[in-house]
Amino acid sequence: MERYHRQQLVPGFGAEGQQRLAAARVLVVGAGGLGCPVLSYLAAAGVGQLIVADADRVSESNLHRQLLYTPADVGRLKVEVAREMLLRQNSSIRIEAIAEDVTMENADALIERADVVVDGSDRFETRYLVNDRCVRLGKPLVSGSVFQVEGQLAVFNSPPGLGPDLRDLYPTVPTGAEAMACDEGGVLGPLPGAIGSLMALEVIKLLTGLGEQLPSGRGTLLVLDGLSLRTQTLSFAASADNPLRDPSWQPDAEYYTQFCSRGVVDETSSFSLSAQRVTSMLAAGDAQLLDVRSAPERALLSFGGEHIPLGELARRLDEHELDLEMGSPIIVYCASGVRSRSAVALLRQQGYEAYDIAGGLKAYLAARAARSAALGR
Repeated sequence: MERYHRQQLVPGFGAEGQQRLAAARVLVVGAGGLGCPVLSYLAAAGVGQLIVADADRVSESNLHRQLLYTPADVGRLKVEVAREMLLRQNSSIRIEAIAEDVTMENADALIERADVVVDGSDRFETRYLVNDRCVRLGKPLVSGSVFQVEGQLAVFNSPPGLGPDLRDLYPTVPTGAEAMACDEGGVLGPLPGAIGSLMALEVIKLLTGLGEQLPSGRGTLLVLDGLSLRTQTLSFAASADNPLRDPSWQPDAEYYTQFCSRGVVDETSSFSLSAQRVTSMLAAGDAQLLDVRSAPERALLSFGGEHIPLGELARRLDEHELDLEMGSPIIVYCASGVRSRSAVALLRQQGYEAYDIAGGLKAYLAARAARSAALGR
Protein backbone atom coordinates (compact mmCIF):
# COMPACT_ATOMS: atom_id res chain seq x y z
CA MET A 1 0.00 0.00 0.00
CA GLU A 2 2.79 2.44 0.85
CA ARG A 3 4.65 1.84 -2.41
CA TYR A 4 1.66 2.70 -4.61
CA HIS A 5 -0.05 5.12 -2.23
CA ARG A 6 0.63 8.29 -4.24
CA GLN A 7 -0.79 7.00 -7.51
CA GLN A 8 -3.84 5.54 -5.73
CA LEU A 9 -4.63 9.05 -4.49
CA VAL A 10 -5.22 10.15 -8.10
CA PRO A 11 -8.97 10.63 -8.69
CA GLY A 12 -10.35 7.74 -10.72
CA PHE A 13 -7.39 5.46 -10.00
CA GLY A 14 -7.65 4.21 -6.42
CA ALA A 15 -7.21 0.64 -5.21
CA GLU A 16 -9.20 -0.72 -8.15
CA GLY A 17 -6.77 0.82 -10.64
CA GLN A 18 -3.85 -0.71 -8.76
CA GLN A 19 -5.50 -4.12 -8.84
CA ARG A 20 -6.00 -3.82 -12.60
CA LEU A 21 -2.32 -3.06 -13.06
CA ALA A 22 -1.33 -5.99 -10.91
CA ALA A 23 -3.47 -8.34 -13.02
CA ALA A 24 -2.22 -6.95 -16.36
CA ARG A 25 0.23 -8.34 -18.89
CA VAL A 26 2.09 -5.96 -21.21
CA LEU A 27 4.32 -6.90 -24.14
CA VAL A 28 7.10 -4.38 -24.83
CA VAL A 29 8.73 -4.78 -28.23
CA GLY A 30 12.24 -3.35 -28.04
CA ALA A 31 14.41 -2.65 -25.00
CA GLY A 32 16.19 0.37 -26.45
CA GLY A 33 15.75 4.12 -26.11
CA LEU A 34 11.95 3.94 -25.87
CA GLY A 35 11.70 0.54 -24.24
CA CYS A 36 13.89 1.49 -21.28
CA PRO A 37 11.66 4.28 -19.90
CA VAL A 38 8.49 2.34 -20.74
CA LEU A 39 9.72 -0.70 -18.84
CA SER A 40 11.01 1.37 -15.92
CA TYR A 41 7.73 3.22 -15.35
CA LEU A 42 5.50 0.20 -15.88
CA ALA A 43 7.58 -1.86 -13.46
CA ALA A 44 7.58 0.93 -10.90
CA ALA A 45 3.81 1.35 -11.27
CA GLY A 46 3.20 -2.30 -10.44
CA VAL A 47 2.14 -3.85 -13.77
CA GLY A 48 1.92 -7.52 -12.84
CA GLN A 49 3.73 -9.06 -15.79
CA LEU A 50 6.04 -7.50 -18.36
CA ILE A 51 7.14 -9.42 -21.44
CA VAL A 52 10.07 -7.77 -23.21
CA ALA A 53 11.30 -8.96 -26.62
CA ASP A 54 14.60 -7.79 -28.14
CA ALA A 55 17.52 -9.69 -29.65
CA ASP A 56 20.03 -6.83 -29.37
CA ARG A 57 23.03 -6.61 -27.08
CA VAL A 58 24.12 -3.51 -25.20
CA SER A 59 26.61 -1.34 -27.09
CA GLU A 60 28.61 1.70 -26.05
CA SER A 61 26.50 3.94 -28.28
CA ASN A 62 23.34 2.97 -26.35
CA LEU A 63 24.49 4.38 -23.03
CA HIS A 64 23.69 8.07 -23.59
CA ARG A 65 19.94 7.37 -23.77
CA GLN A 66 19.22 3.78 -22.60
CA LEU A 67 19.51 4.28 -18.87
CA LEU A 68 18.86 0.71 -17.77
CA TYR A 69 22.38 -0.16 -18.95
CA THR A 70 25.89 0.67 -17.74
CA PRO A 71 29.34 0.32 -19.33
CA ALA A 72 29.73 -3.00 -17.52
CA ASP A 73 26.75 -4.34 -19.49
CA VAL A 74 28.24 -3.77 -22.95
CA GLY A 75 28.00 -7.01 -24.93
CA ARG A 76 25.23 -8.51 -22.80
CA LEU A 77 21.69 -9.15 -24.02
CA LYS A 78 19.53 -6.12 -23.33
CA VAL A 79 16.55 -8.15 -22.14
CA GLU A 80 18.63 -9.97 -19.55
CA VAL A 81 20.12 -6.76 -18.14
CA ALA A 82 16.72 -5.06 -18.21
CA ARG A 83 15.12 -7.93 -16.29
CA GLU A 84 17.78 -7.79 -13.59
CA MET A 85 17.51 -4.03 -13.18
CA LEU A 86 13.72 -3.96 -13.15
CA LEU A 87 13.44 -6.73 -10.56
CA ARG A 88 15.80 -4.77 -8.35
CA GLN A 89 13.39 -1.90 -8.71
CA ASN A 90 10.27 -3.98 -8.02
CA SER A 91 10.62 -7.62 -7.02
CA SER A 92 6.86 -8.12 -6.67
CA ILE A 93 6.22 -8.27 -10.43
CA ARG A 94 7.08 -10.86 -13.08
CA ILE A 95 9.32 -10.08 -16.03
CA GLU A 96 9.83 -12.43 -18.95
CA ALA A 97 12.88 -11.75 -21.11
CA ILE A 98 12.59 -12.93 -24.72
CA ALA A 99 15.98 -12.61 -26.44
CA GLU A 100 14.40 -12.62 -29.90
CA ASP A 101 13.13 -10.10 -32.40
CA VAL A 102 9.40 -10.20 -33.08
CA THR A 103 8.89 -12.10 -36.33
CA MET A 104 6.12 -13.85 -38.23
CA GLU A 105 7.05 -17.03 -36.37
CA ASN A 106 6.60 -15.73 -32.81
CA ALA A 107 4.43 -12.59 -33.13
CA ASP A 108 1.05 -14.18 -32.49
CA ALA A 109 2.22 -16.25 -29.54
CA LEU A 110 3.66 -13.13 -27.87
CA ILE A 111 0.85 -10.71 -28.69
CA GLU A 112 -1.97 -13.07 -27.71
CA ARG A 113 -0.67 -13.17 -24.14
CA ALA A 114 -0.74 -9.40 -23.67
CA ASP A 115 -3.52 -7.02 -22.66
CA VAL A 116 -1.64 -4.11 -24.24
CA VAL A 117 1.29 -4.12 -26.68
CA VAL A 118 3.98 -1.43 -26.74
CA ASP A 119 6.12 -0.93 -29.83
CA GLY A 120 9.42 0.84 -29.27
CA SER A 121 11.26 -0.89 -32.13
CA ASP A 122 13.32 0.93 -34.75
CA ARG A 123 12.65 -1.26 -37.80
CA PHE A 124 9.72 -0.74 -40.14
CA GLU A 125 9.34 -4.47 -40.70
CA THR A 126 8.74 -4.92 -36.99
CA ARG A 127 6.45 -1.90 -36.70
CA TYR A 128 4.11 -2.97 -39.48
CA LEU A 129 4.15 -6.62 -38.45
CA VAL A 130 3.30 -5.80 -34.81
CA ASN A 131 0.57 -3.39 -35.93
CA ASP A 132 -1.00 -5.93 -38.27
CA ARG A 133 -1.01 -8.76 -35.73
CA CYS A 134 -2.43 -6.47 -33.01
CA VAL A 135 -5.31 -5.60 -35.32
CA ARG A 136 -5.93 -9.22 -36.21
CA LEU A 137 -5.74 -10.34 -32.56
CA GLY A 138 -7.72 -7.44 -31.13
CA LYS A 139 -5.00 -5.84 -28.99
CA PRO A 140 -4.46 -2.09 -28.44
CA LEU A 141 -1.02 -0.89 -29.49
CA VAL A 142 0.94 2.01 -28.01
CA SER A 143 3.55 3.11 -30.53
CA GLY A 144 6.35 5.66 -30.29
CA SER A 145 9.26 6.85 -32.40
CA VAL A 146 12.09 9.38 -32.12
CA PHE A 147 14.46 11.01 -34.59
CA GLN A 148 17.06 13.66 -33.79
CA VAL A 149 14.94 16.21 -31.87
CA GLU A 150 11.40 15.06 -32.75
CA GLY A 151 9.26 12.41 -31.12
CA GLN A 152 5.93 10.87 -32.11
CA LEU A 153 3.33 8.93 -30.15
CA ALA A 154 0.09 7.24 -31.14
CA VAL A 155 -2.28 4.62 -29.76
CA PHE A 156 -3.49 2.27 -32.50
CA ASN A 157 -6.44 -0.14 -32.63
CA SER A 158 -8.09 1.37 -29.56
CA PRO A 159 -10.74 0.31 -28.93
CA PRO A 160 -9.80 -2.95 -30.69
CA GLY A 161 -11.44 -3.32 -34.05
CA LEU A 162 -12.60 0.32 -34.12
CA GLY A 163 -9.60 2.59 -33.66
CA PRO A 164 -7.43 3.44 -36.70
CA ASP A 165 -4.02 1.78 -36.95
CA LEU A 166 -0.53 2.41 -38.32
CA ARG A 167 -1.58 1.72 -41.90
CA ASP A 168 -4.21 4.46 -41.72
CA LEU A 169 -1.56 6.93 -40.57
CA TYR A 170 1.25 5.71 -42.85
CA PRO A 171 -0.17 3.71 -45.79
CA THR A 172 3.35 3.48 -47.19
CA VAL A 173 6.68 3.32 -45.41
CA PRO A 174 8.23 6.78 -44.81
CA THR A 175 11.30 7.55 -46.94
CA GLY A 176 14.19 9.97 -46.84
CA ALA A 177 15.07 11.50 -43.47
CA GLU A 178 11.96 10.00 -41.84
CA ALA A 179 13.27 6.55 -42.64
CA MET A 180 16.62 6.94 -40.91
CA ALA A 181 17.31 5.21 -37.63
CA CYS A 182 19.16 6.76 -34.69
CA ASP A 183 22.49 5.33 -35.83
CA GLU A 184 22.17 7.36 -39.07
CA GLY A 185 20.49 10.61 -38.10
CA GLY A 186 21.19 10.69 -34.37
CA VAL A 187 18.97 11.49 -31.40
CA LEU A 188 19.29 13.60 -28.26
CA GLY A 189 19.28 11.33 -25.22
CA PRO A 190 16.41 12.87 -23.20
CA LEU A 191 13.97 12.74 -26.14
CA PRO A 192 13.26 8.97 -26.01
CA GLY A 193 12.96 9.36 -22.27
CA ALA A 194 10.19 11.93 -22.74
CA ILE A 195 8.32 9.94 -25.40
CA GLY A 196 8.82 6.66 -23.53
CA SER A 197 7.36 8.15 -20.36
CA LEU A 198 4.28 9.29 -22.27
CA MET A 199 3.96 5.82 -23.79
CA ALA A 200 3.98 4.30 -20.31
CA LEU A 201 1.30 6.79 -19.26
CA GLU A 202 -0.92 5.72 -22.16
CA VAL A 203 -0.47 2.06 -21.20
CA ILE A 204 -1.53 2.76 -17.62
CA LYS A 205 -4.56 4.69 -18.86
CA LEU A 206 -5.56 1.83 -21.16
CA LEU A 207 -5.20 -0.75 -18.39
CA THR A 208 -7.08 1.20 -15.73
CA GLY A 209 -9.59 3.16 -17.80
CA LEU A 210 -8.24 6.37 -16.32
CA GLY A 211 -8.86 9.61 -18.21
CA GLU A 212 -9.10 9.97 -21.95
CA GLN A 213 -6.95 7.77 -24.14
CA LEU A 214 -4.98 9.51 -26.84
CA PRO A 215 -7.22 8.43 -29.77
CA SER A 216 -10.43 9.76 -28.08
CA GLY A 217 -12.57 8.05 -30.70
CA ARG A 218 -10.30 8.88 -33.63
CA GLY A 219 -6.71 8.50 -34.69
CA THR A 220 -4.42 11.05 -33.07
CA LEU A 221 -0.68 11.49 -33.54
CA LEU A 222 1.17 13.49 -30.90
CA VAL A 223 4.30 15.19 -32.23
CA LEU A 224 6.86 16.73 -29.86
CA ASP A 225 9.53 19.17 -31.02
CA GLY A 226 12.31 18.74 -28.50
CA LEU A 227 13.96 22.07 -29.28
CA SER A 228 10.93 24.33 -28.88
CA LEU A 229 8.94 21.98 -26.62
CA ARG A 230 5.95 22.64 -28.85
CA THR A 231 3.48 19.81 -29.37
CA GLN A 232 1.03 19.14 -32.16
CA THR A 233 -1.83 16.68 -32.30
CA LEU A 234 -2.69 15.53 -35.81
CA SER A 235 -5.88 13.61 -36.50
CA PHE A 236 -6.18 10.72 -38.93
CA ALA A 237 -9.09 8.48 -39.82
CA ALA A 238 -9.61 4.88 -40.81
CA SER A 239 -9.11 4.38 -44.55
CA ALA A 240 -11.09 2.09 -46.82
CA ASP A 241 -7.81 1.37 -48.64
CA ASN A 242 -6.23 -0.15 -45.53
CA PRO A 243 -5.64 -3.82 -46.46
CA LEU A 244 -6.44 -4.85 -42.89
CA ARG A 245 -10.09 -4.01 -43.63
CA ASP A 246 -10.10 -7.22 -45.68
CA PRO A 247 -10.24 -10.20 -43.25
CA SER A 248 -8.77 -12.49 -45.90
CA TRP A 249 -5.57 -10.45 -46.30
CA GLN A 250 -2.76 -12.44 -44.67
CA PRO A 251 0.73 -11.25 -45.69
CA ASP A 252 3.75 -13.51 -45.30
CA ALA A 253 7.24 -12.71 -44.04
CA GLU A 254 8.50 -11.94 -47.55
CA TYR A 255 5.84 -9.25 -47.92
CA TYR A 256 7.21 -7.31 -44.93
CA THR A 257 10.75 -7.47 -46.25
CA GLN A 258 9.67 -6.05 -49.61
CA PHE A 259 7.12 -3.53 -48.32
CA CYS A 260 9.30 -2.15 -45.55
CA SER A 261 12.76 -2.19 -47.11
CA ARG A 262 14.50 1.02 -46.01
CA GLY A 263 16.48 1.86 -49.11
CA VAL A 264 17.92 -1.63 -49.61
CA VAL A 265 18.39 -1.34 -53.34
CA ASP A 266 17.53 -4.20 -55.68
CA GLU A 267 20.78 -5.83 -56.78
CA THR A 268 19.32 -6.29 -60.27
CA SER A 269 18.93 -2.53 -60.68
CA SER A 270 21.37 -1.04 -63.20
CA PHE A 271 21.90 1.88 -60.79
CA SER A 272 22.79 -0.22 -57.76
CA LEU A 273 26.10 -1.94 -57.16
CA SER A 274 26.96 -4.55 -54.57
CA ALA A 275 29.41 -3.62 -51.84
CA GLN A 276 31.83 -6.20 -53.21
CA ARG A 277 31.80 -4.70 -56.70
CA VAL A 278 32.28 -1.17 -55.34
CA THR A 279 35.25 -2.40 -53.31
CA SER A 280 36.89 -3.76 -56.46
CA MET A 281 36.16 -0.62 -58.50
CA LEU A 282 37.62 1.72 -55.90
CA ALA A 283 40.66 -0.47 -55.42
CA ALA A 284 41.30 -0.24 -59.16
CA GLY A 285 40.70 3.54 -59.22
CA ASP A 286 37.76 3.15 -61.59
CA ALA A 287 35.24 5.40 -59.81
CA GLN A 288 34.71 8.64 -57.90
CA LEU A 289 33.13 8.87 -54.46
CA LEU A 290 30.35 11.17 -53.29
CA ASP A 291 29.31 11.33 -49.63
CA VAL A 292 25.74 12.67 -49.16
CA ARG A 293 25.65 12.28 -45.37
CA SER A 294 25.42 15.21 -42.98
CA ALA A 295 28.48 17.11 -41.77
CA PRO A 296 28.30 15.61 -38.24
CA GLU A 297 28.22 12.09 -39.69
CA ARG A 298 31.25 12.79 -41.85
CA ALA A 299 33.11 14.31 -38.91
CA LEU A 300 32.61 11.10 -36.94
CA LEU A 301 33.76 8.86 -39.81
CA SER A 302 35.51 10.39 -42.79
CA PHE A 303 35.59 8.00 -45.71
CA GLY A 304 36.85 10.36 -48.37
CA GLY A 305 35.45 11.57 -51.66
CA GLU A 306 33.45 14.68 -52.44
CA HIS A 307 31.09 15.72 -49.64
CA ILE A 308 27.70 17.24 -50.50
CA PRO A 309 24.85 16.65 -48.03
CA LEU A 310 21.73 15.44 -49.83
CA GLY A 311 19.83 18.62 -48.91
CA GLU A 312 22.38 20.72 -50.82
CA LEU A 313 22.80 18.50 -53.87
CA ALA A 314 19.97 19.88 -56.03
CA ARG A 315 21.18 23.47 -55.59
CA ARG A 316 24.80 22.53 -56.30
CA LEU A 317 23.69 20.73 -59.47
CA ASP A 318 21.64 23.72 -60.63
CA GLU A 319 24.56 26.06 -60.02
CA HIS A 320 27.13 23.67 -61.54
CA GLU A 321 29.20 23.56 -58.35
CA LEU A 322 30.16 19.88 -58.44
CA ASP A 323 33.81 18.89 -58.49
CA LEU A 324 33.00 15.60 -60.22
CA GLU A 325 33.89 14.36 -63.69
CA MET A 326 30.94 13.81 -66.01
CA GLY A 327 32.49 10.83 -67.84
CA SER A 328 33.62 8.79 -64.81
CA PRO A 329 31.34 6.59 -62.66
CA ILE A 330 30.28 8.17 -59.36
CA ILE A 331 29.66 5.96 -56.34
CA VAL A 332 27.24 7.72 -53.98
CA TYR A 333 27.06 6.61 -50.37
CA CYS A 334 25.28 7.32 -47.10
CA ALA A 335 24.84 5.25 -43.96
CA SER A 336 22.39 2.63 -45.22
CA GLY A 337 21.39 3.53 -48.77
CA VAL A 338 18.28 5.67 -48.24
CA ARG A 339 19.70 9.10 -49.12
CA SER A 340 22.14 7.80 -51.72
CA ARG A 341 19.31 6.42 -53.84
CA SER A 342 17.70 9.88 -53.99
CA ALA A 343 21.05 11.43 -54.86
CA VAL A 344 21.59 8.97 -57.72
CA ALA A 345 18.25 9.99 -59.23
CA LEU A 346 19.22 13.68 -59.09
CA LEU A 347 22.64 13.07 -60.63
CA ARG A 348 21.33 10.91 -63.44
CA GLN A 349 18.78 13.57 -64.36
CA GLN A 350 21.79 15.83 -65.04
CA GLY A 351 23.62 13.22 -67.12
CA TYR A 352 26.05 11.85 -64.53
CA GLU A 353 26.83 8.13 -64.44
CA ALA A 354 25.90 7.60 -60.80
CA TYR A 355 25.41 4.46 -58.72
CA ASP A 356 24.70 3.77 -55.11
CA ILE A 357 25.86 0.97 -52.83
CA ALA A 358 23.28 -1.66 -51.93
CA GLY A 359 23.12 -1.50 -48.14
CA GLY A 360 25.06 1.76 -47.92
CA LEU A 361 28.26 2.47 -46.05
CA LYS A 362 27.64 -0.28 -43.53
CA ALA A 363 27.60 -2.95 -46.23
CA TYR A 364 30.63 -1.44 -47.97
CA LEU A 365 32.76 -1.34 -44.82
CA ALA A 366 31.91 -4.96 -44.09
CA ALA A 367 32.90 -5.94 -47.65
CA ARG A 368 36.14 -3.98 -47.45
CA ALA A 369 37.03 -5.68 -44.16
CA ALA A 370 36.36 -9.07 -45.69
CA ARG A 371 38.54 -8.20 -48.72
CA SER A 372 41.38 -7.06 -46.47
CA ALA A 373 41.17 -10.24 -44.44
CA ALA A 374 41.26 -12.35 -47.59
CA LEU A 375 44.28 -10.49 -48.97
CA GLY A 376 45.99 -10.85 -45.60
CA ARG A 377 45.64 -14.61 -45.78
